[in-house]
Amino acid sequence: EAGLVHGAIDAGSIMYTVSRPARLGGFGRPRRYLVAPTLDVSDLAAVLEQSLTGMPPGGPPPSEVVDGLPGAVDLALRDALGGTYDARRLATALDSIPMPVAPGPEAPSSRRGPVLAFALVLLAIALIVIGRLLAGDSIPVIGQSTTTFTESTAASTSVATTEPVALGALTFDPFGEGGENDGLVELVLDGDLSTSWRTELYRDPMELLKPGVGLTVSVRGTPTSVEIAGLAAGADLTIMWSPSRPETPDEWEPLAAGRSTDLEVRLQLPPRTDGNWLIWFTRLPEQTDGNYWAGVSEIRFRP
Repeated sequence: EAGLVHGAIDAGSIMYTVSRPARLGGFGRPRRYLVAPTLDVSDLAAVLEQSLTGMPPGGPPPSEVVDGLPGAVDLALRDALGGTYDARRLATALDSIPMPVAPGPEAPSSRRGPVLAFALVLLAIALIVIGRLLAGDSIPVIGQSTTTFTESTAASTSVATTEPVALGALTFDPFGEGGENDGLVELVLDGDLSTSWRTELYRDPMELLKPGVGLTVSVRGTPTSVEIAGLAAGADLTIMWSPSRPETPDEWEPLAAGRSTDLEVRLQLPPRTDGNWLIWFTRLPEQTDGNYWAGVSEIRFRP
């Protein structure tokens, strides 16, 4: 309605935190197209479908992947992906889908069934809320939660062959001078929470200086979550993946995003086997010394 076209909506442009609703960011990123509002809505629908199924659009319909999800959700997303909906029509379509009724009490012998059914009801409620958020350019993608990161988990070196194994870390600074304290980066994989890597010190907010900075980790195996310890509150980060190690962040696949609220952050990941993972900081918190920077003491990928 305001005539604004984003042009680069994907999982990496959606920021989600525990304390705030999902927010659409990434304005100013290189656009994939010029003036096409319906493509923005199509991209929003694609991100929503990926958040429900864990797969890009074109796979099984969400209702076939998530038990109890109404088939009307499939139709609404299909129309949005086809370019026939604007944001308001998609929000209206999702909002009109009947909300399931929570199951009543049952005998103790069958308690597992109601628990699962209630979880599906919560998912359906969240989907309706997502429809309303679409009208305000907001949509949740991948949740973020904190986890306790201890010395015992960081120092564990006995892993099965199916567990993800971090092979090495490198800094990633394509919009700067090419390095960010390179000599410290391997400290994020040494199993010692008392050692850490940090970005360079910036006198101004980084978003005024360059799109971002980060580090990459080469991994063998298939992680489904990542734990990052030592982060100060207020750092915006996106987790991306690539089978190779592209030179710019636009060539990586964004998979999860969030803002740190505590020293330990855990992000769920859709499974990707082997390859490289990019921890990409798009916002650095202001520290007590008056500079903007972020530090990481340990990164662990979990199966």
